[in-house]
Amino acid sequence: MAVKSTKEKSVDDMQLELSQSLIELGEKCLQPSNGDEHHFDKIIIEMRNVMKNYSTSEERENIQLDSIAKSLFKLSPGCILGAINECFDSNYGSKKMEIKYLDNNLINADNNFEKTETDIVMEINKEIHHLEIQTLNDQNMQYRLFNYAIAIGQLKKEYKNLFKNIHMPIQAIIYLEKNNNIVDQQIKLMAKNMKDWDYYIKTIRLWNYTIDDLLAKKMYCLLPLIILRYRKECASIVNTKSQAKKKKIPDELAKKSEELKATIQRLTDEIEKLFKNKLITEDDMHIMLLAIVNLTEY
Repeated sequence: MAVKSTKEKSVDDMQLELSQSLIELGEKCLQPSNGDEHHFDKIIIEMRNVMKNYSTSEERENIQLDSIAKSLFKLSPGCILGAINECFDSNYGSKKMEIKYLDNNLINADNNFEKTETDIVMEINKEIHHLEIQTLNDQNMQYRLFNYAIAIGQLKKEYKNLFKNIHMPIQAIIYLEKNNNIVDQQIKLMAKNMKDWDYYIKTIRLWNYTIDDLLAKKMYCLLPLIILRYRKECASIVNTKSQAKKKKIPDELAKKSEELKATIQRLTDEIEKLFKNKLITEDDMHIMLLAIVNLTEY
C-alpha cells in the first residue's frame, strides 16, 4: 500500500501519527543512556524533525485554538460580561446588556462583492463591537483591524448632506499566547489637508492575567484559556540550545506536567463554584470544562 504524503493525510491521521511518534520519543527519554552523552540530544533532534513534518497540522491547530476562544464568547451574558467590559473599556451590567451576534462574513456590494471574514461582531445595546482573537503575532494586524472596521462600518452606513457616513465599531483584540514582539494596535492617519487622526484598538495580552485576575474582573469565559501558557513554556523547554538544560528536559517537562495538573484542578474547582453560586449557567460550565479538555490536548 502506498504511503500517504502529509498533504494527502486527514487531520485525524496526522494527529494520530504525531501522537504515536511523540509517545515513542517520550519512552526513549525514560530509557537508560548507556553512557551515550548525546542520548538526549539525539531525541531532541528527532522530536524537532517530527514536528517539522506537521507544520500544516500546527497551522490547523492554531485555527482550532481561535475557534475554541470564539465559542467562549458565545456563552451567557453573565459569563462574558467581565471580558466584554475589559476588552472594550465599558461598564455594562448583565441586566442592562442586550447582545445580538451579527454575521461575521461581510460582503461589500459597493466593492465588487468583496468578502471580509472577521472573528466576532456583536451589537451590544445597539452599539456595534468587533473582537479579534489571535494566537500568533501578525505585523499587519493594525491594517487588518482598520480594514475590518471599515467593512463592519458599512453595516450602518448612511448618506447625509451628501456625505457617506460610516459608523466605525468599537474594536479590541485578544492575543492568546505570549510574544514580546506584540505591540499595542494603533494607526496614525495623515493627510496634508486634514488633521492627523490617531486610531487605537484595545490590545489584550491574555498571559498578563492570572486566574485570580480573571475571577476578580468577572472575566469568567476566559478561564479555560489560562492553560495555553503551558504550551509555549513546554516548547521553550524542548527547544533550548543550552547543553546543560537539554539534559534536564525530562525533569523540566515532568515539573510542568504537575503544574498543569494543579492548574486544571484549580480551574475546574473555580468553574464549579461559579455555577453553584449561580454566576454562570450549567451550559456555561459544560462548555468551559469541555474547552479545558480540548485545550489540554495542545
